[in-house]
Amino acid sequence: MIKIKLEYIVNANDVGKKVSEILKNNLEISQRLLIKLKNHHQIFVNGESVYSSYIVQENDYIEAVLEFQEDDDILMQEMQLEILYEDEYLLAINKKPGIVVHPCSYHPDNTLANGVKYYLNNNKKIRPINRLDKDTSGIVLFAKNEYVQEYFTKIKPVKEYLAIIIG
Repeated sequence: MIKIKLEYIVNANDVGKKVSEILKNNLEISQRLLIKLKNHHQIFVNGESVYSSYIVQENDYIEAVLEFQEDDDILMQEMQLEILYEDEYLLAINKKPGIVVHPCSYHPDNTLANGVKYYLNNNKKIRPINRLDKDTSGIVLFAKNEYVQEYFTKIKPVKEYLAIIIG
């Protein structure tokens, strides 16, 4: 499991604010992720676990530790993947036409998500950042944690399509 630690040092402008405000406004943590952090006691100020209502002081050292076990019902299936890029946060795959990105009721397996789950060899939740239609080829990004997925979904990517027409 990859652990991400977000850190922030409180400045004079932040004095008197709740730690939840700092996490949301300065570290761009969503309300949903903030609730998970609270429920798992993963919010720290100066090394001590605190409630999200904690009032910060100047030079307080805030940490939010993102380390959750999240499962999904996607099955692992071996698949040839053309990996274009990978680091500890992202996985970029060249999707061939004819492959569905994520399982659904009428296509529950043999999807790109099934192959990614097998490739990562873990029970972590599969988090596609973008999707492409079944018959469309192109790059599909997968986030390796919730924070990265939320960050990229806030960005409005520009999609460009190229079509070759004969006749």
